[in-house]
Amino acid sequence: MESPPRISVGVALSTCDRPAYLRHLLATLQNDPTSPEIVIYVADNGHASMQEIAAEFGVQYRRIDAPGISVSRNAALDMAVSGGHAYIAFIDDDEWPAPGWLAALLETATRQKAQLVGGPALPDPNATIPQWLHEGDYLAKGPGNYGTYNLLIETAALPPRGEWFSDHCNLVGGEDDEMIRRIRAKGARFVYCEAALVYEHVPPSRLHPSRYVRNGLRQGATAVAAMRFRGVSPLRMWQRILARASRKTAFGLYHLLLIPTGYWHLVQARKDFATARSLILSGLGKRYVFYSRDADH
Repeated sequence: MESPPRISVGVALSTCDRPAYLRHLLATLQNDPTSPEIVIYVADNGHASMQEIAAEFGVQYRRIDAPGISVSRNAALDMAVSGGHAYIAFIDDDEWPAPGWLAALLETATRQKAQLVGGPALPDPNATIPQWLHEGDYLAKGPGNYGTYNLLIETAALPPRGEWFSDHCNLVGGEDDEMIRRIRAKGARFVYCEAALVYEHVPPSRLHPSRYVRNGLRQGATAVAAMRFRGVSPLRMWQRILARASRKTAFGLYHLLLIPTGYWHLVQARKDFATARSLILSGLGKRYVFYSRDADH
């Protein structure tokens, strides 16, 4: 009996000024004995070029002059699609996969005939993390979450070139969620694979409450950017903005009442109020920038 054909996977990475993390990620990807055949593609739009690191590991590399997350992801995806792979995997440059990560994603996709497969992301198990971060569940991404931090896409399910990661989300983020929603709306099947685990580095900036207040601002800004990309009418957009801002304000007030039971409630209240504020201000035309060469991302 003939052996089944080997499936080649393109791994698309975006990187921005994190050389140590990138080197760790590339080494981990290339040293997993369970991994299917892979080709790694790195798109880089940071201050410092990562070309030497890419050459060290023998991966495909493209330098991008423009700042922003969408342009970088689109460049990495363009290289991977041009490579002719049946599947394309995404992982962030501040993460590294557990052994068997890509094999688990691919096995799930082929067995369950899924066009999209995601998995969990957990914080660095060796990091010292304050209790309030655990109580608020701010670092782990489990079921109900999906994004390019841990994702496999069947190439045939992708939108046409020019309709991948939206320029509207380039500086604010949310570009992966927006594209995945469009792919799923076309009938693609999404499956969650618990075994496809990645870990995320936890630098000092992620141990401070201001990081999560900033995430709240970003959530509001990305929601408005996505509505604008979809061509939602101004009236409908403002109906949605006001409804969501009202809910977030109510959630924030609820968490304020619970502050005596845990510090994380104060952090969550600030985050919810930040989301409500950025929804309103983004609707009024304020431009937030969360992804640039100088942003803490």
